[in-house]
Amino acid sequence: MNASIDPESSFDFNTKPFANRITKIKSDSFAALVRLVNQQKKYQLIYIDALHTIDNVIVDSVLSWNLLPVGGIMLWDDYWWSYENESQTNIKHAIDFFIQQHKNKLNVLQLGGCQAAIKKVKE
Repeated sequence: MNASIDPESSFDFNTKPFANRITKIKSDSFAALVRLVNQQKKYQLIYIDALHTIDNVIVDSVLSWNLLPVGGIMLWDDYWWSYENESQTNIKHAIDFFIQQHKNKLNVLQLGGCQAAIKKVKE
C-alpha cells in the first residue's frame, strides 16, 4: 500500500475482500461504543486500535467487552507501544490490567509482539 494513501483508504483496501461482513463506523470510539452497547449489538471479532493512552485503552476495552459474546475474540493493536521514555503510557499495562480483571471469563490467545488477543469464555 502506498504510504501517501490516507488511513481510511488503506482500511478500505485491506478489508475489501470482507466488505460484506464488516461494519465500518467513523466516529470517536467512546461515542460509537456507547451507541453500540445501548443498541445491545454483539460482534464475534473486535479489534481495538485505540488512542495510545492507558485511560483510552481501558475505556475502549470495557465497552468492547460488552459487545463481545461468549466465544468472541478481542484483539488489541500495539501491545508494546509506548511514548518514548514514558512507561506510564505503555498501553500494555492497560491491556494486562483489563485481562487480569476478567481472567476468569477469558482465555488468552496471544500476549506479545505487536498484538494481544483473548477469547471470551464466560459472561
